[in-house]
Amino acid sequence: MGEALEPCRLAPVASINRVRLGGTSARDLLSAAALAELASAAGLRPDGPVRSFLDGCLGDPDPWVRRVAAEVADRFAERLGLLLATLRSGDRTARPEWDDSYWERWAATSTVWLGGGLAAGPFGALVAERAAGSAGCRVVVAPGAEDLPLVGAARAAGGAAGSAGGAAGTAGGAAGSALTLDFGHSWVKRAVADYDGGQLVSLRLLAPVPAPEAAAAGVALAEQVADTVAEAWAEAGGPGPLVIAAMAAYVRDGQPVRTQLGTYTRLAEVSDDVPGWLSTRAGVRVVLVHDGTAAAHALPADPHSVVVLLGTTLGVGYPHPCPGLATVRTGGAA
Repeated sequence: MGEALEPCRLAPVASINRVRLGGTSARDLLSAAALAELASAAGLRPDGPVRSFLDGCLGDPDPWVRRVAAEVADRFAERLGLLLATLRSGDRTARPEWDDSYWERWAATSTVWLGGGLAAGPFGALVAERAAGSAGCRVVVAPGAEDLPLVGAARAAGGAAGSAGGAAGTAGGAAGSALTLDFGHSWVKRAVADYDGGQLVSLRLLAPVPAPEAAAAGVALAEQVADTVAEAWAEAGGPGPLVIAAMAAYVRDGQPVRTQLGTYTRLAEVSDDVPGWLSTRAGVRVVLVHDGTAAAHALPADPHSVVVLLGTTLGVGYPHPCPGLATVRTGGAA
C-alpha cells in the first residue's frame, strides 16, 4: 500500500490526474487542452483562454453558438461527474496506488468545491450545476474560484508572517501586509494581502505575469522563480519581508517533491533547501506551498469536502484544520 492521506502534507500520490476513467486518465479528459479539443470538435474555434472564450459563446447572440457551447459544458460536466462518482464509489482499480485513507475520505465527501481558471465564469457555474447530477454529491464553484490558491496562501500567511518575525506581524495582532503568489503552468498570479488583528481583510490583485518556461530545469528554473518573486515584491512596494508562493507541484514541509511530470517539481534538483535558495536569490524570505493545499486553506475545514482545481491540469486539496504555515520551513533570512 502507498502512503496514507495527510491533508496538510499531501504527497504526489494524492494526485487525481492519474485516476483511470474507462482506460483514459482524468488529466486527459479534464485538462484545459481537453476542453479546447471538445470545443473544436463541436465546431467552435477557441480564441485565447478557452474558458473565457466559452463564457462569451454562452452569451453569444447566435442561438447556434449558445447551444453548442452549452453542449460542450455538458460534455465536460459529464466527464467531471464521472470522475467524482468514481472516486466516491471506492473503485480501487481507478487509482490502485491509494490506500484506504483516500477512499474513505472520498466516500465521506458530500461537497466538492471547484476552483481554478476553468471553474470561473458562466461556464464554470454551468459545469458545476450539471456535474452534480452524476457525481452524487454537491458540486459548487468556490467563491473567488479563479484565485483560490492566492486566497488560501494569503490566509495562511498570517501565522507564517508572525512566526518569521516579519513586519506583517499578524500573529501578534498588528496590521500588516504580505505578498502572495500562485505559480501556475501558464501564469503567475500575484497579490498583496492586508491584515488587521491577525486576520486577512483584503487581497489586492496585481496583474499576472507569464509563468517560467515549461522546459526550464534546475538552476535556470529556480532563477526564473526567484526573479519573479523579487520583481513582484518590488512592484508591490516591499509589503513585508515574507512571500508565500503556492505552486502547481507537491510541496512537503516547504520543499518541492521531485516527480516525473510538472515544471516546478524540478526545483527539487537545485537544493535540499529550495526555500533558502530562493530567499537568498530573491532577497526576501520565501515560503512554498502546494497549490491545492493552499486552495483548501481558503475554505472552511470540513472532513466531508474536497477541493478540485480545474485548469491546465487537475489539482486537489482537502479542507482540514491544519496548523497553517507557521511551522513550514521558510528560507534563511534574506
